[in-house]
Amino acid sequence: LSSNDIMHLEYEFQRKDGSTFWCQVAGKTLNKNDLKRGVIWVLDDISDRKKAEQIKDDIERISRHDLKRPLNAIINIPQLVLMEENLSANQVQHLKRIQEAGYRMLNMVNQTLDMYRMEVGTYQIKETTLNGLSLWRKVVFEHRQPTSDKGIQVALKVYGKTPIPDADFSIRAEELLLHSLLSNLFVNAVEAAPQDAVISINMEVRDGYTMIAITNPGEVPPSIREHFFDKFV
Repeated sequence: LSSNDIMHLEYEFQRKDGSTFWCQVAGKTLNKNDLKRGVIWVLDDISDRKKAEQIKDDIERISRHDLKRPLNAIINIPQLVLMEENLSANQVQHLKRIQEAGYRMLNMVNQTLDMYRMEVGTYQIKETTLNGLSLWRKVVFEHRQPTSDKGIQVALKVYGKTPIPDADFSIRAEELLLHSLLSNLFVNAVEAAPQDAVISINMEVRDGYTMIAITNPGEVPPSIREHFFDKFV
């Protein structure tokens, strides 16, 4: 109150019979430089909202649990098929990609709590050293169908030049989060690019930071430009 003459918080109160209820509390000082002058408090009972939030949390937990069952099939069935001896190299690659996607989905379901920690600023990133080129090739492969449908070519570069096939570009990051980030950015580029376009992806280290630039023809629609970086836009 002494640093800001208006404050808002949620607090759990207790009734005379021992039961509890939640209130949204707003406080305003008559004079923030002299708290002894008094504070005006307004309490709003938000018990119904808290119950609704609890129900939502319960539904999300149930959904996460139920999602794991079909994911087990996505992960395990390719493994059974891979035991067959009459598969082509291309079929083996596709099955392994399906399995990898299943594992990523399972990790995303398990990381819902981590997402909450990110929102409130308490998440501790678990960095490892990744091959950025290998990760990008996975992303492009996973979205090859919409890319092919539009006749889009992808130019993957390091310092503006095409890397050799076995080249390595090290990135310090958390793989699942970086994969999700790059995948979303790439899908945005494919959706915005016109037919038969070229999407350029360049990676380099500049001033100690890994820089990833995705360049595509096309433009952000005027109706969402002001909100382009907002959530879910």
